[in-house]
Formats: sequence, structure tokens, C-alpha cells
Amino acid sequence: ADGQVTSLEGFIADITERKRAEEALRESERKFRQLAENIQEIFWIFSADGGPVVYVSPAYERVFGRSCDSLYAAPETFLEAVHPDDRARVRALISGRSRAAREEEHRIVRPDGTVRWISTSAFGVVDESGEVFRVAGVSRDVTERKLAEERVRHSQKLEAVGTLASGVAHDFNNLLTAIFGYNALVRKALPKDHPANPYLDLADQAIEQASGVTKSLLMFGHRTPVEKSPVDLVRVVGDALRLLRRLLPASVEIIEDAPARPDLWVNADATQLQQVLINL
Repeated sequence: ADGQVTSLEGFIADITERKRAEEALRESERKFRQLAENIQEIFWIFSADGGPVVYVSPAYERVFGRSCDSLYAAPETFLEAVHPDDRARVRALISGRSRAAREEEHRIVRPDGTVRWISTSAFGVVDESGEVFRVAGVSRDVTERKLAEERVRHSQKLEAVGTLASGVAHDFNNLLTAIFGYNALVRKALPKDHPANPYLDLADQAIEQASGVTKSLLMFGHRTPVEKSPVDLVRVVGDALRLLRRLLPASVEIIEDAPARPDLWVNADATQLQQVLINL
């Protein structure tokens, strides 16, 4: 009656199952983080209504070049990092309410300006009522694969061009052989002091130069072996630069700084040396 405690009343409940469930939940979260934080791909969970970012794995920082905290603070930066030409497709990918898995390949622009190719897969996550309320996905960097595919396509194009060049070179070489033959017949028909002979000499030189062009085409198509012989490197460089000056626009100036010595000889294929200089 005077407010003093005279006894204690209570109950004891067995919470073993609840503790087991809590431990199982903690273990599940541990496994999830171990997986999400160590895989090379980016694992992410977004709100389906465009709300806050639920989760993004640390790989986001390595691939996108931006911090995870910045994405949590400003979810719109995920789309802002996507290349403008691909943005509409990625927006539809991450904001849809479809349960079906979807995939898109798109580009991102990192803060340093470099462009990376990303393959993103997304699927809807449903709540208890069966409605999609989140979108989960995996984004992986496929830049190296895209570059390898581009190299293969480029190689195939070069192979096709090489085949075409070889065919053209053979036909052109046949024409040059005929021209050279007719030139020789004209020279035989004319006396040695005929005024047309110097022009025939020039025609022979032009045929020889054209033959070098066909040889270059055949080498480009890998249809002829490389033949090495002593060549004057200064002359080869000079010939290549004369050709380059005709090919390049007038805004490009080539400065030649070759040694004056006339005896700079190397054992090589002159046409191949010219190709190297032109490629450079």
C-alpha cells in the first residue's frame, strides 16, 4: 500500500528460433556482401519509381570512375554518365516495371572523358502483392571485347581490300607488260637518233614506277614474297616523301632532314620501306 515492490511478475519465452532466423539473416547478408563487393561486375538495385538507389556494389567506382556515395546522393548521375546517344535505351532498361530480364549494350563517359562499353542486364523485383517495386541488375565492362570485335572486323575488311588490290594489281601489271612491249617495238622501229626516243625513255621510267605500285598492291594483299636487295635509304626516303607530298593536304608540311652522304645503303625491300614511311 505504501508503494514498495513486494514481488516480481513476468514470463519466460523460448526465442531460439528467432535467434536462429536473425543469425541466418546476418549470414545471408554477409554472403551477399562478400559476393557483391568482390565480383568484377557492378551489382545494383534501384527503386522502380526512380526513387533512391537501394544498393550499388564497389565495382561501380572502378568502372564508372565515380564514387558510390555520389550515386546514393544523386541517383540521376547514373544516367548522366551514359553516352547521350544511348541514354534513352538505358533509361527504359532501368525504369521499367517488367519482370522479364532485359539486356542492353551501351557506352558511358567517365569523368576523365574516356568512353567505356558496358553490358547491362536488368530484371524486375516483385513485392508481396506481385508488383514490381525494384529493378535489380548487373553491369559489366565489355570494352576489351568490343575492341577485339572491332579489330576482327578491321582485319576482315583489310583482307577483303587486299584480295581486291591483288586482283587489280595483276590486271594492271598485264597492261603494263603490254605497254612496255609496244614501247620496245616502237623503239626498234625508230632510228637511234629519232627525237621521240627520249620520250620513250620517260615512258619506260613511268612503266617502272607503275610496276612498283603494282608490287606494293600485291605485297598489301600478301600475294608476293618480300625480296631484299641493297637499296639507297636516302633515295627511298626521298621517293616516299615525294609521294606523300602529293597525297597529303597542303596544310601539312613535311620537312626532310636526310643525311647528304650518298652511300647509306641497307639490305631491304625498297617498296616495303616506303610503305613503312607512308604508314608512319
